[in-house]
Amino acid sequence: MQQNEKKSKSAGAANGRPQQKKPAQQQKSAPPKTSTITAKQTKAQKQRGRPRQKQDPLKVAFLGGINEVGKNITVYEYKGERIAVDCGLAFPDAQTPGIDLIIPDFSWLEHNHDILKGIVITHGHEDHIGALPYLLKRINVPVYATKLTLGLIRGKLKEHRMLDRVKLNEIKPRDTIALGGFTVEAIHVNHSIPDAVAFAVTCGAGTVIQTGDFKIDTTPIDGDMFD
Repeated sequence: MQQNEKKSKSAGAANGRPQQKKPAQQQKSAPPKTSTITAKQTKAQKQRGRPRQKQDPLKVAFLGGINEVGKNITVYEYKGERIAVDCGLAFPDAQTPGIDLIIPDFSWLEHNHDILKGIVITHGHEDHIGALPYLLKRINVPVYATKLTLGLIRGKLKEHRMLDRVKLNEIKPRDTIALGGFTVEAIHVNHSIPDAVAFAVTCGAGTVIQTGDFKIDTTPIDGDMFD
């Protein structure tokens, strides 16, 4: 009897009678989609929203030698410290009768003279060293130059009776000098006078290459090629 009932139930399902469905399980709602932000992106977003820190500037002043022949002197200033490259004079012409020598105006350097840390010299021509005695009489700071250039400077200082008052320092190409917040590297170059150098002046704001006078010479008289 029980077997017949089972058969009738199965036959009813086959004849298209509706079957009772089990209640469907409620589907879990998917979590909302979120964008993936990497650590680098988060850092970049923070930096964009943060005001940029001010970079201390490197100031460069030309007291002579620009649009003229002679009086070459360049002053670099960074964070309240200065160095000078070269200190030359100019010779008079027909427009300056009765004048023996023309030197740069040093009044700006004399103001806050204690922040001038030193003078580096590229080579021994008069338009690069001729005004040194006149500046060193007002501001006595160390001078850095190569061997031949120092010899020429010594002759000038002796003439002005101040050789024993000035600290002269001999340098060679690829030497590095520390002057306050600056580091200055000497670079060998060729010129019509031996022992000429350029300088790489480095501070927190970057590096400036100042060549001085130079030429590309494949047969230099001192045997050393342009570095």
